[in-house]
Amino acid sequence: MFLREKKKKKLRLLFHLSIFIFSAFFVIGILYIIFYSGLLNVENFEFSYSNNYSETGNTTSFFSNKFLVSSLATQVVKNKKILGYLDSDNILFWFFSGKDDLVNESILPSVKEVKFDVNLFSRRVKISVDEKNLSGIICDTKDNCYVFNEKGKVFAPAPNVSGSLILKITDTNDRHLVLGEKFLPREEWIENIIKTIEILEKNNFYLKSVLIKEISLEEWETVISVGPKFLFSLNFVPNDLEEVVQTLKKRADFSKIDYFDMRVEDRLYYK
Repeated sequence: MFLREKKKKKLRLLFHLSIFIFSAFFVIGILYIIFYSGLLNVENFEFSYSNNYSETGNTTSFFSNKFLVSSLATQVVKNKKILGYLDSDNILFWFFSGKDDLVNESILPSVKEVKFDVNLFSRRVKISVDEKNLSGIICDTKDNCYVFNEKGKVFAPAPNVSGSLILKITDTNDRHLVLGEKFLPREEWIENIIKTIEILEKNNFYLKSVLIKEISLEEWETVISVGPKFLFSLNFVPNDLEEVVQTLKKRADFSKIDYFDMRVEDRLYYK
């Protein structure tokens, strides 16, 4: 009887030991697959952008896809430190990322929101980027250029563009433009510039250049592609500007005029 009980204990011990060894190998195998085998590596990252000025083919890029992934991965680890044990090439890293609050504005100032679509079976990660709206580009005297939104807030570096497709403003003042700040100290100045330009473009005045003159003088100017300069005050949009420019188009000989001066309210001077 004693020998039989002893034998049963040995069998139970061997059974439990076998279960433990099997479980250990199973866990080790799972960990190997997750961390070392490469079987869970992302097969493909796909990117889509809401605007044309990011890396979506033959367009101007403010950041690369690689930089975007790196920035998002850094934020994922910041939000969920345990995922720091996984490589960002691992599909599980993105599957458990949470997909919320991953945009760090100081690193990706042009991005409003990022959304993920993670497919575990195909090991595909689709990243959809909702970018902030671009109103134009402003450049300083050293050709440092930045994107700004409809409020005049500078939110991303930009190349020095040319042409009339994107509004480009050149600040002739010797000062630094700062990311996250407005390019002029008064919001109404920015509003007046943008509103004036909208009226000119609406009436088919294609702008060759837009210059912010010395800020202490509170004035700016624009040159149309075929025609003279227009001089404006930062402090107001000329009254009835749309009717005025329509009249000028009909009656003025632009080839004989150097500039139209509208820096004084309700007055139009030309030379």
